[in-house]
Amino acid sequence: MAWNHTSTVTASSLQVPFLGNLVESLSVTALVILFTTYAILYFAQTIPLSKNEPPIIPSRIPFLGHVFGMLFQGGRYVKNLGLQNPHHPIFTLPIPLSRIYIITSPTLALSLQRLPPSTLSFTPLIPNITKRVLGLNPHTVDVISQAMDPLPGQHIGFLADMADLVKSTLAPGEEMSALLSRMEHELKSLLNAYVPPPPSQREIDLLAWTRNLVALATARSLYGASNPLEGLEGSFWEFDHGLGGLLVGICPQVTARKAYRGREKLVQSFAAWLRNGKHKEADVAPIIANRVAMAAKHGWELQEVARSEVSFLFAGIVNTATTSFWGVLQTFNDPKLLGGLRAELAVNPNSKTIEARLRDAKLLLEAVVNECLRLGSDTYSTRVVVPKGGVEVEVKGKEYWFQGGAVVQISGGTIHASKENWGEDAREFKPERNFALAVVRLLIAMVVTKFDIEVVGGKIPEREDGVLPVHILEPKERVMVKVSVRDEREFGDFGATDKTSS
Repeated sequence: MAWNHTSTVTASSLQVPFLGNLVESLSVTALVILFTTYAILYFAQTIPLSKNEPPIIPSRIPFLGHVFGMLFQGGRYVKNLGLQNPHHPIFTLPIPLSRIYIITSPTLALSLQRLPPSTLSFTPLIPNITKRVLGLNPHTVDVISQAMDPLPGQHIGFLADMADLVKSTLAPGEEMSALLSRMEHELKSLLNAYVPPPPSQREIDLLAWTRNLVALATARSLYGASNPLEGLEGSFWEFDHGLGGLLVGICPQVTARKAYRGREKLVQSFAAWLRNGKHKEADVAPIIANRVAMAAKHGWELQEVARSEVSFLFAGIVNTATTSFWGVLQTFNDPKLLGGLRAELAVNPNSKTIEARLRDAKLLLEAVVNECLRLGSDTYSTRVVVPKGGVEVEVKGKEYWFQGGAVVQISGGTIHASKENWGEDAREFKPERNFALAVVRLLIAMVVTKFDIEVVGGKIPEREDGVLPVHILEPKERVMVKVSVRDEREFGDFGATDKTSS
C-alpha cells in the first residue's frame, strides 16, 4: 500500500511539469507563427507591383491599418500622412486586394486631372455611390451606367447628357444671371425679416443661421415658393450628417437611421411636388423643369427623379452654407478685414443690388472666400484607374504606374495645409493669399453690409476634420454670436431690388 501510494504521488508530480512544458512550448510556437505571419504580411505590403509604382507607405497593421485609419479618423488621417511625408508628392497605400494612390502635389494633381477618362475617371464610381447615398433602384442604376464617358460620335448616356445641361445653364450668361438675381432677392427677404430693428440684439447659433439662410434661399430660388424643402430643413441636415453611414451601405435603415429617415422624408416631399406638377410653375427655375424632362427622357420613374432632385438641392446648399459660415465668422472676428470689406462694398453705394456692387469691387471678398475654401476643404478628388491591367503615365518627366481598378485620390487637406505651398503660417486665416462662389460672396456681402456681429467669447473654433470629408468642414463646436442691425445709410438702400430680382 505504501509503495502504491508513493508511485501515485510520483506519477502526479511528473504530469504537472509535463503539462506546463507542453503549454509553454505551444505558446512559444504560437508566438513564433504569429510573429512570422506578421513579418511576412508586413514585408508583403512593402513590395511594389511595378518598378514605377509610387513609393509605398506601409501601415503597422499590414494592409488593414490605412483602412482603419480612414474609417476612424476620416479626412484627417490622409491629410496627416501627406504632411508627414512631404518628400513624397505621390505615394501608395496598400489595402486588401488593391491600392490607394494619394497625390499631395498641386502640380502633379493638375497634370493627372488632365489625363483622359480612358485612363483615370470618376464616373465608374458614380453608379455605386448614388445607389447607396440616394437609394436608387436597380433600373435607374443601370440607366446611369450606360455610356458614362462617351467618345466623340458615340451615344450619350444620362450622366453626360445631364452634365451638359447643368454646365450650359450655370455657365456665365443670362440664365445664370437671372438665377443669381433670384438668389439675391430671396436672401434680402430672409435677412430683412430675421433681425429686429436697432438697437435690438439677438444671440444666435451662427452655423444654424447661415444654414437656414442658404437652404431656404436656394430652395426658393430653384424650386419656387412651394418648394419641397419647406418644413423639412431638419431632415435635410440629418441626411447630410449621415452620408458616411449611407456610403458604407450596410443595412442603412439601422446603421444610418437618421440619415436614411431624413432622406426618405425629402424624397416623399419631392415626389409629391413633382406629382402635382409644381415643377411647371412660373417661379421655378428653368433648369429644374429641364432636369425633370431629361430624366423622363432616359426612362426614370417619378420616385427616382425625386431622389435625383434631392441630390441637386444638396449640391446647391451644403458647401455654400458652411463656406458662408466661415466667411462671416472670420470677417467679423477681424476688425481690419471687416473695415476693408465694407469700404470695398461702398464703391458703388447707389447701386440697387449687391450683385452690382460685387462687379465693381470684389477682390478682397474673393480672397476671403478662397481662404475659407482652402482652410475648410479636406475633400478628396477621386479617380479610378480604368485599364484593368494597370497603366503607366508620364507626369513632369517621370513615369508612374497605377494598378488597374485602384483608386487615385488628390488630398485636398494636405495641399491646403502644406507649409511648402502656403508658408509657415499655412494653418492661419489670411485672406491676402489668393474659385470664387457667387452665392457665398453674395451672402457675406449682404451680412457685412446690413449687420454688426459679435462672436461670443471671441474664439474661432477648430474644424471637425475627423469625419468623412464629403464637403467643407464644419466647426467642432457651436459658435454663438450677437447680431444687430447697423446704420446702413452709408451703403445705400439695401432692401431695394430691381426688376430682375422679382
